[in-house]
Parts: sequence; C-alpha cells; structure tokens
Amino acid sequence: MSTWLSRLFDLDKIDTLANTLATMFARRAPGENWRNTQLVEGILRDMAGLAKGDKRKYRWGKIKVAILANKLLWKLNEHGYPQDFCKHVSTRISVTLAQKDEAPASPAESQPKKKAAKNPPSP
Repeated sequence: MSTWLSRLFDLDKIDTLANTLATMFARRAPGENWRNTQLVEGILRDMAGLAKGDKRKYRWGKIKVAILANKLLWKLNEHGYPQDFCKHVSTRISVTLAQKDEAPASPAESQPKKKAAKNPPSP
C-alpha cells in the first residue's frame, strides 16, 4: 500500500530534496551560526532556488510543497536547530515556493487589457 502512495506523492524525491536542503543549511550554518541573519538570508535564498527548480521539474502542487516543508522542518530539527527556528525556515521556503515563478517581462504585460468597445464610434 505504501508503495503506490509513495509514487503518487513523489515521497522519495521530496525526502531527497528535504535531506539535501537540511544538509546544505547545516553545512553552511553550523553550531550557533544560525543566529546570523545575513547568513541565514543568503542560505534561504539558495535553498529556495534549489527547491523551485525541483518544484518546476516535477510539477509539484500545494500538497507536495506542504509535505516538503514538513519534512524539512523535521530534518532541520534532527540537525539540532531549535523548533521555532526550524518552523520559520520551513515556512519561508513554502511561502517562497507558493509564489508565482515569473514576474511579467515588461510593465505593459502587467497592465490589464482594455476591452474593445461594443459599438465602435460612427464617422
């Protein structure tokens, strides 16, 4: 039963990514370095970039992003970071992944299109 469920939710890929992200964080911010906000911001940016790539590649939706955030929370907790901090990091990653991937290329694209007039003016 767990095999088809695992395949349905890509749990192996999600678990691998959560492991990679937690290891990346632990390697770059060992010990008490997690208190350095500039360092943490840089690491979060890199983690979000890696996670966005996998999200796009495997076409993950909201549920899979939530599963990733939960697994990341527990992996960071296993590395010895405080629970509140782990929750903050996993929330930041999930919020970043929930945002749209691309911004409009030009300001004209972000403007709503004007509707055509029903009755064109007569000459």
